[in-house]
Amino acid sequence: MRKSLLTSMLGVLFASALPFASVSAQHIVSPNVPQDSYVYDYIDKLDALGYLPEARQTSKSYNRLQVAKWIVTIEEAVAQKGAKSPFVIAMLNQLREDFATELEILSTGEVPHEFNVTQAKVGIDVTKGKTISQNRTKSSYQPFAVNNSGYDYADGVNGNASFEVSGYLGNKFAAEITPRFDIDKDDAELSLARGYVKTYLGSMEIQIGKDDMWWGPNQRGVLGMTTNAKAQTGIKLSSIDPIEIGGTFKFLGKVKPTFFLSKLSDNRTDVKEPNLFGGRIEIMPNKRLVLGASMLSIVGGEGNHLSSSDWGNWLVGKNDDSNDKWNSLAGYDVIYKMPKVQIYGSIYGEDQSTGLGFIPSPSKIAWNAGLYLPTLSTDGRWDLRIEGGKTNNWWYNHWVFTDGFTHKGHIMGDYMGHDSRRLYARLGYFDDKANQIGLNVEYLEMNKNSLEKPEVLAVWLDARHRLQEDLLLEGRLGVASIDRSKSGDTTDYIVGVNVTKTF
Repeated sequence: MRKSLLTSMLGVLFASALPFASVSAQHIVSPNVPQDSYVYDYIDKLDALGYLPEARQTSKSYNRLQVAKWIVTIEEAVAQKGAKSPFVIAMLNQLREDFATELEILSTGEVPHEFNVTQAKVGIDVTKGKTISQNRTKSSYQPFAVNNSGYDYADGVNGNASFEVSGYLGNKFAAEITPRFDIDKDDAELSLARGYVKTYLGSMEIQIGKDDMWWGPNQRGVLGMTTNAKAQTGIKLSSIDPIEIGGTFKFLGKVKPTFFLSKLSDNRTDVKEPNLFGGRIEIMPNKRLVLGASMLSIVGGEGNHLSSSDWGNWLVGKNDDSNDKWNSLAGYDVIYKMPKVQIYGSIYGEDQSTGLGFIPSPSKIAWNAGLYLPTLSTDGRWDLRIEGGKTNNWWYNHWVFTDGFTHKGHIMGDYMGHDSRRLYARLGYFDDKANQIGLNVEYLEMNKNSLEKPEVLAVWLDARHRLQEDLLLEGRLGVASIDRSKSGDTTDYIVGVNVTKTF
């Protein structure tokens, strides 16, 4: 990145937020909600139906106490407005059941000192297909393994099992550990999917360890941080709750700052173990609008260490093309929520310019955009989401960090990768018991300047069915047609089932 003001802008906004922050008498840190949880779909739906009359950040993971506060707010709104459909009550009942501990903390102020097995999951996926090597990044793509925390599928039967242990040590500490075991016909692997400990300093929580991150309003893919690659180990600093701004900057409403520093893998073929720095600020001036600004930078690594002057140049965005020691991308995102439609999108640059005067503006841009219609039917059972996106031939690659914006063989941002474009749609339905089914269609043009130029048309059904309060069945059935200019046509298939038991 040759010239960028985003670093300093994020710092100024973060610093300006602290003096005006509303500080509660007791801060409490809580474990995060896994990003493959049904909770995100439920909160999104209830928010879109008008039951959450406050702004909500678009960065994830949510912490459990944050979700519990939303549950209380949603219950109050349902009591005032009434439920549009039985599935609204079913959602609330399930959320109350699964967040009983956090609702009790909010009610009594007493925080437990205990750790428990909170959930266990077993999954089987039967697949047929080939892995596509992506162009100009050391990464791969499978149509049905995107945003899967870096876990790919082998041909044939794939099994996985995991369990989550999480809990509290009073209000000062929270932690989670989730080991996972994967097996297929050729290989078996035991890994740590997530594991971290949290504490706080003032109104900011400090998290050390690894957990997934997602930065932005798009559901299928965002240009910055996503769940497409495995989580990195590092340290993250973010506000426990969005910070209410007062005084001169009251017009900003609430802000949520997040910063992290992590270590990338040592099996890179370019620079071993570089660092990844990220900074994000979200501004919520009213209940309908959320604005985000983010910056991500791969920096340093073995044989690529930065001097004190290098760090100074990095902070102000000054760089030397002939002796480049970092690779940065940055941009903005926005979501605007109306009663019957939500419009959202993002624009990022692999480089920055100041074409808008003092406002940093992206260059070499890529974009994502989306539209969500939560009430195709009057009772809100049916909804429709449409998203699109495009990257150019600058994206996710670099002349020093030649593996690209990757971690352990997967792009950390949007899985479509370099010089690609996507169109995606999902038609969803909720029944009376809040069980879900969705029809998904995706068209993807990848690596348009490569010899292969893969074109992917994927269609799949996804479903969630509650067998009982503590037992959730999830399934997926899909087919993808892949046209490659040089290798010809292939077809991928998947049939998958997961069962999650909560405790």
